[in-house]
Amino acid sequence: MGHEATVLSVSAGVRPSVSKTTPVILSVDLNDLEGRWKSQPNRLHGLSPAQMVARVASAPGNMVAAAVFGLAPALDFRGETETTAALAILNAVVTRIAKGAP
Repeated sequence: MGHEATVLSVSAGVRPSVSKTTPVILSVDLNDLEGRWKSQPNRLHGLSPAQMVARVASAPGNMVAAAVFGLAPALDFRGETETTAALAILNAVVTRIAKGAP
């Protein structure tokens, strides 16, 4: 009836071996951004937007969907950095989904 898909997390350091035809759902948690990229940081360590974009672009398998979540920017000038970073990551996700299988 349906097909099984593998869920890959951008923040996970180890990528499972996935064939080009395996359906993949990408999980992108924007809370994994490094503190300096967030308007309301809860920690200092994390990934830069460039690291997240690179991981999205290099994700294996046939990307069929993505879940992007965790954005909560401040409603002042500090939220602009976080929103800009999130838009760059979201753009990378859209590009990768359009690409399908690498």
